[in-house]
Amino acid sequence: MVPVSRFFTAAAVCLLVATSAWGFGPGAKGYVGSGKCRECHEEIYREWKLTPHANMLRDAKKNPDAVAARDFTGVPFGKGEVWWTIGSHWIQKYLTFIDNDYYVLPKYWNLVNGDWEPYSIFNWRERPYTIYCDGCHTTGFDAETKSFHEPSIGCEACHGPGEKHVGSGGDAKDIVNPAKLTNERRDMICEACHTDGKDTK
Repeated sequence: MVPVSRFFTAAAVCLLVATSAWGFGPGAKGYVGSGKCRECHEEIYREWKLTPHANMLRDAKKNPDAVAARDFTGVPFGKGEVWWTIGSHWIQKYLTFIDNDYYVLPKYWNLVNGDWEPYSIFNWRERPYTIYCDGCHTTGFDAETKSFHEPSIGCEACHGPGEKHVGSGGDAKDIVNPAKLTNERRDMICEACHTDGKDTK
């Protein structure tokens, strides 16, 4: 029988490995988080919180209610294997932790139909989430440390890092305001993630 103290030590090590592989902080430099933006932009923050952007990536271990799927019968994984949820609008995909990285599980929940549908059944283990998805589904992602400053698409995903803006007391020249950009430049911000196809370079 394993002593309880040894069990909790092992559990703590596993948790440390998981969070160091991917998760909060430090993320890329210069980010302050949407909570900091809220201090001066409460109304905009409240509107953003209702959008799919704000709920793109949620920690299912901290918030089990984030998992929309209710019936895991006939699915090759259980709810306990879901670490993060992806999406809250049309479909919801699920991330699990394997071999020091995260992967999207091979079935997703169709939020409209209330049923499971296949997703990358044959090659899901070939596409680590940190390599293929994090650049768009988190804010302030650092590829070297596999960490992000904030899950989901926060304020700074479109406005850029806010540390300088906060430090200057909210000077408008220290933050990106897409409404003041040319159409081409503004579209480039959205199209950094909202495009189809793959970069061939």
